Amino acid sequence: MPGPLHDIRAPDLTAMVTGPVATMILADQGADVIKVEPPAGDILRNLGVVRRGMSAFFLSCNRSKRSLSLDLNRPAGWAIVKKLIGTADVFVQNFRPGAIERMALDEVLVRGIRPRRSLAGIWSSRPRTDTSPRARCRTANGWACAAP
Repeated sequence: MPGPLHDIRAPDLTAMVTGPVATMILADQGADVIKVEPPAGDILRNLGVVRRGMSAFFLSCNRSKRSLSLDLNRPAGWAIVKKLIGTADVFVQNFRPGAIERMALDEVLVRGIRPRRSLAGIWSSRPRTDTSPRARCRTANGWACAAP
């Protein structure tokens, strides 16, 4: 039996714990979560006891996901990410503030790639002093923003 989010696709550019756990919950509910990792693998793969190239910590935070290794230091890697976003309902990233903008994949560009569907994402680049209605969408790790 498919989960309630079985028709949702979510490219996942998160690392460490908070982002992977958020997307793990989406995947547990049936979403098609595609974890994008660097060629060396996510940092959690080697945290703690490692067996067969993965730690229990990594497995518990990334269960139910598909995985894709991309070199985001090359234009070809970003081209694939943009194609994934083009088919996405949710895009999740938890880079440091300002990093996603330096990578030329800010909120405006993401919404331009996928204008006809609602997108949500953790956007940690917004200032914490924002007093707009969006401030109510703040998450523990950044911002959750949904297009109308």
